[in-house]
Amino acid sequence: MKINELQELSKLMYARPNTSDSKAIKEVMIQGSYFRRDFKIEAGENWIDIGGHVGSFTVSASKLGANVKTFEPDEVHYQLLKMNLKNTQTVAETYCAGLGIKNGTKEFYTNENKGNTWRNSFFKKWKKGHTKTAKLLDYKPFITDDICIKMDCEGAEYELLDNFTNIELNKIKKLVGEWSFDIHKETYKFFKIMDKLDSQMKRLCPTDNYIESLKPHKEYPASWFPPAVKFCYVRK
Repeated sequence: MKINELQELSKLMYARPNTSDSKAIKEVMIQGSYFRRDFKIEAGENWIDIGGHVGSFTVSASKLGANVKTFEPDEVHYQLLKMNLKNTQTVAETYCAGLGIKNGTKEFYTNENKGNTWRNSFFKKWKKGHTKTAKLLDYKPFITDDICIKMDCEGAEYELLDNFTNIELNKIKKLVGEWSFDIHKETYKFFKIMDKLDSQMKRLCPTDNYIESLKPHKEYPASWFPPAVKFCYVRK
């Protein structure tokens, strides 16, 4: 594994050269893609990072004083995550595993097209990549009172959120993530989850206008870019 040091705004992170690692770090740590005007990570909060990648969100949250448990099923990403925690002098509880609806293993697909190192998935087999087996842990023991959740797990969002009970949803203080329509093209799945979350939590994004524009479509329109949308909720 070849790595170099990426220095951005005094945040020293390890990244593989000529890959999407640096894009992921910039998106999260520089552009603040998981931060919203009315949505902040606060000291003392307990967070789950589902899809830790090389540690951008985990390091950011830890630097703000949050307690983070991070789940990353790709072994190479996991090693970079551990290196970045050590190099930035931040602390998190880490697991080389994904979160699922039960303990076990599952086929895991890497995305390696044009220097990509992100978007590895349990749910989409990419044209240029490899198939391997990765570990899954049951999510239920990690849904504790006042838990905050970040999820960017390339299709696993639907399975997890669809299985969350109302009791589990009521334990969640904050929830932020990204829905990948190029993995789940069927819009009914998105509406099903948004309706479920709307019934229990306060939605900050996506906007009502976005959802209304999407409702006439059975599948996410191919002309709409990017094929992903951030969702953000807080307890009512």
